[in-house]
Amino acid sequence: MLKKIAIGLLIVIAIAMIIGLFLPSNVSLEKSVVIKAEPAIVFDQVNILKNWEKWSPWQKADSMIKVTYNTIPSGKGASYSWTSPNKNTGTGTLTISKVIPNELIVTSLDFKDRGVGESGYKFEKVAEGTKITWYFKSDVGKNPFVKVMVAASKGMMGEMFTQGLNDIKSIAEKIPTPNS
Repeated sequence: MLKKIAIGLLIVIAIAMIIGLFLPSNVSLEKSVVIKAEPAIVFDQVNILKNWEKWSPWQKADSMIKVTYNTIPSGKGASYSWTSPNKNTGTGTLTISKVIPNELIVTSLDFKDRGVGESGYKFEKVAEGTKITWYFKSDVGKNPFVKVMVAASKGMMGEMFTQGLNDIKSIAEKIPTPNS
C-alpha cells in the first residue's frame, strides 16, 4: 500500500515538473473596476500608503501582519515593510517607484528570499468616473515547481485584486468631490 502511495506521489511530481517546464517564467495579472469618483480621489487611496490599511486584501487577510512605514507618506519613495509569522505572508517591502499624478502609480515589491515583482495602478477618466486597473508582473525563474505553484495561485491572487479594487471603490465613492 505504501509503495502505491509513493509511486502515485512520484507520478504527480513528474507531471507537475513536466507542466512547469512549459509554463512561462514571466507572470502577469491585471484587474479593473470603474469607480464613480474623480481620478484624484481614487488616486489618493493608493498614493497615500496609510490608506492601504482600509483596502489592502493582504493586510485584511493576515491579522498577524506588522507594517512599518518610512518617513515619506505618499508619492515616489514612500514605502512600507511588512513582517508576519504566517509563511504565506512572509516579509517584504513595497516602495512607490514612479508616480504620474492621477494617471499611474508603480510599486516595486521585494519579497526577500521569494523574489521581486512590480505592481501598479493605472487611473483613467471615463464617463462614469474613474477606471482603475491594478496589475502585477514578476519573473519567477526557471524552476518548474515554482512556476506551477504561481500558476495555481493566480486565481486566488486575482480574487484578492478584485476584493481590493472593490474596497477602494466603496471608500472612494463615499468621499465628496471637492467643490461640489
